[in-house]
Amino acid sequence: MANDDRPGVNYYLGRLDLRSNDFAAAIKKLAPLESDPALSNVSLYLGMAYMSAGQPARALECLERAARKNPRDPDVHYRLARLYSTAGRTNDANREYKLYQDWTERQRVAQEYGRECKDALRTQPIAQARRLVCQHVADPRDPHRLTLLGELYFQNGAYSDAIEPLRQAAKLDPESFAAWHGLGLSLFFLKRYQEALPPLQKASRLSPRDFNTLSLLASTFHAVGNDAAALPVLETAHSLNPDDATVTARLEQLRAKSKAKQ
Repeated sequence: MANDDRPGVNYYLGRLDLRSNDFAAAIKKLAPLESDPALSNVSLYLGMAYMSAGQPARALECLERAARKNPRDPDVHYRLARLYSTAGRTNDANREYKLYQDWTERQRVAQEYGRECKDALRTQPIAQARRLVCQHVADPRDPHRLTLLGELYFQNGAYSDAIEPLRQAAKLDPESFAAWHGLGLSLFFLKRYQEALPPLQKASRLSPRDFNTLSLLASTFHAVGNDAAALPVLETAHSLNPDDATVTARLEQLRAKSKAKQ
């Protein structure tokens, strides 16, 4: 069933339909969302659905729009290259394959720098590791590398250092769940709860069934004194993982507190 007033839910459900090979259902849910500026990846997934449904002309239109919206997305260039190749447009296919291969090489280099940064963060003072090693991971034009750097920082407890690369990554790629989640996580651990709320809310809209994000979002609402907002989020998290003892205990406490106020 469509949720016309909840585009984020339809986006998620459409992607699930695509993953389960129900291409007609995916197209029905995703096609009305292409004009939503908050969902810039829709054109990619809609193009994939059309391609799999045997509608290459419509797939090509969607993927070309996806390339204009997200020129840094390697999946777009790879799938465009395949379509161009099938259509006999060799020059266009070669251009898209080169863009994809260039991205792959940049990612290989980034992963290599990432391993060096990870080792440095474990063996050197953070300030020294950041200055001498980890700076090589960052590329101000590449949200993937900025996200990688932010993740390396917060995984090693350098939450303050994680914030700026993750903020920049989210700015460059507003549909990056990893960037928004990591930014919210870092701000939460710094006890900057009010600042953590918007990125965690954005992450939960991008991935409405991510247990870790929902649990963290509920904790953040609780930390700012908004248990009324925390309760439905925690209910959803509990439905996703009813065996998690911590979430179950928190949910029972909030339910009891809410009932006592009635």
